[in-house]
Parts: sequence; structure tokens; C-alpha cells
Amino acid sequence: MKYFVACAMVATLAVTAAFAQETQATPTYTWEARPDGYTFARNYPQRAVDEGVQGAAVVCCTVRSDRTLNCTSPLEWPAGYGFGESSIAASREFRMSESSYAEIRSDPNHVIRRTVRWVLPPGAVDLPAEFTERARTVCNGPAVPVS
Repeated sequence: MKYFVACAMVATLAVTAAFAQETQATPTYTWEARPDGYTFARNYPQRAVDEGVQGAAVVCCTVRSDRTLNCTSPLEWPAGYGFGESSIAASREFRMSESSYAEIRSDPNHVIRRTVRWVLPPGAVDLPAEFTERARTVCNGPAVPVS
């Protein structure tokens, strides 16, 4: 149980930081709701937990009219552990504030791109340079339609 709680705390810090900022040019969003540490702990891919694997995924999200996120994950590392699907599952609990939504809703192609790092205690692993480079441009292109 202590491992689960520690994992939840570390995952929350890593993911919240990743959604809060990525580069200086990235707008700052405010959130009415966001997932907690238990959400991330529950969604940590079981095989990765069993094997002690840490990872990351890029999520590309559009904002629905109810201010929740509609995300895809075109890139995950290491491949095959489910970090992309886990990131999408956790992102379902984000709800953008009305003020942030008002700022972006006039742009139907607005995409929020974030790298979600999945970390097991006691610390993070370094992401490979190839992943970091691809993460910078993976959401470029037309926005995913929002239903």
C-alpha cells in the first residue's frame, strides 16, 4: 500500500508539472478539475509496474464544449507498455476553467500537447533524445475533430 501511495504522489507531481508547462511559448491553462495521484496510480500500466519500467507519452488534446479533453497519444516510450493509453485515461479527468476555454475556443485547431511522464519511486529516468525531439512536433498538423 505504501508503494501504491508513493507511486500516486510521484505520478501526480510529474504529470501535473508536465501539464502545467512544457516550453516558454506554451500558454498557461487553468483547470477546474484534474486527476489526482490515485487516478495516475490506478492507470499506471500493470506490466510496467510489474517490471519496474518508467515511461512517457505525448498527448495531443482538443477541448470539448464541456471543457473536458479529447486526447490521442501518438507517441509513447518505451513502446508496448501502454503509457499512451494510460495517459489518455488519466487525461479524461481534466476540465478546463471557463476563462481558459474562453481564450482558446475561437480557434477550432487549438491543440494542447503535453508530455506525461510516468515515474516509479524513487526517481525519474532520462528520456531518450529521439523521444524528446519527436515530442516537440508530434501534434503539428490538423486538429483531431471533437465530438
